[in-house]
Amino acid sequence: MQINYCIYSIQRSGRHIVEKFLRQLNYNFCNCGSIDDETITKECYNTHIHLKHEGGNNFNFNRIKKCIFLYRKDIVEQIDANIRLLYTQTVTKKYLQTTQEHLSCTIDPNLSYEEIISVIKTSGVQFNIHTAVHGVRKFYKQMEENQNSNTLFVDFDSLIYDSNVQLKKIAKFISSDTINDITIDSAIDKFMLTFGEYVKKNMSVKNYNKLKKLIDTCSVEDTVKK
Repeated sequence: MQINYCIYSIQRSGRHIVEKFLRQLNYNFCNCGSIDDETITKECYNTHIHLKHEGGNNFNFNRIKKCIFLYRKDIVEQIDANIRLLYTQTVTKKYLQTTQEHLSCTIDPNLSYEEIISVIKTSGVQFNIHTAVHGVRKFYKQMEENQNSNTLFVDFDSLIYDSNVQLKKIAKFISSDTINDITIDSAIDKFMLTFGEYVKKNMSVKNYNKLKKLIDTCSVEDTVKK
């Protein structure tokens, strides 16, 4: 038995944006949050046609008819995005759920990444930079292994800066010509009115190089272990 569609995303790569847009086209999600072999439920198969998903172990892509991968191309920016999310949740003491909350994640510019990670850990979150880097690399590997006509890859920058084109591409990929262009264009126009203008929080060169150094250290450690 196959699941019709899956949104397979890494943290803060636009899943909330895509989900909100697809709801404009009356698609629903099972909201189970995970579809690894141990937690998959009947709802995952019986929901309308979509399943949202962020990570998971022993995930079997062979039973997905179509899958959308949402990601950030640059591993440094991806790890920074993950840290921003955890830090914001720690400071605000709440689990972020809306698109606006995810887009507004910020970190204290006066703190180093080591200090920020320390703040996150004080909240009880078991965050480890090495584990985070390993998880992102695993995600990239899964994308490489699933390069076929049944997968669509949308990176965060293109989703933000070329929204109309990417949203139409997603809608046509999902609908398989069951929804016409006029309906899709109308849904995009309506969505963009509520989406508003988004300014990406670019990393400074200094912060980028500092985080890259931490990530490179993880690579060295992996090489030594081998």
